[in-house]
Amino acid sequence: MQKFRLIGGGCFLLFLGCSVAAFLANQPWPGLGFLAFSALSAYTALGAGSFSIDSYRVTHQSYWGQWEIAWNEVLEADFSPSGTLLLLSESKRFVLSSPEWWSCENKEGAIALVSEMLDERKIVPRPSNLADCKTMKNTRVRQNAV
Repeated sequence: MQKFRLIGGGCFLLFLGCSVAAFLANQPWPGLGFLAFSALSAYTALGAGSFSIDSYRVTHQSYWGQWEIAWNEVLEADFSPSGTLLLLSESKRFVLSSPEWWSCENKEGAIALVSEMLDERKIVPRPSNLADCKTMKNTRVRQNAV
């Protein structure tokens, strides 16, 4: 997820610079638009945390808090064309971002573990065009003070 942080941070600086330039050029409306994109970029950079995957649970830790789902809760899985994996239970939804964004040295081992955990539970991931648009649901275990 370090790539997300770098891209988000770079976009934050770019849009912040464009906003300042627009305000200095006496163009407040474009400046506000660039400021909004700068805020979205900061949100993306801060929300990009790290995933921890083991044989008991999947956890996501970011500036905004910590989310997790235990493997024994997972009943279904959906995946998007870009590789995002949704782990679904009766009342929970955990979003596992595409492995191409993972920056760990043990990426292949993590992919194999996810595949093994799904196979063990006889869960076949279904294709879903909406998987990239979903957010975590009922999986927050800790909220950081902002």
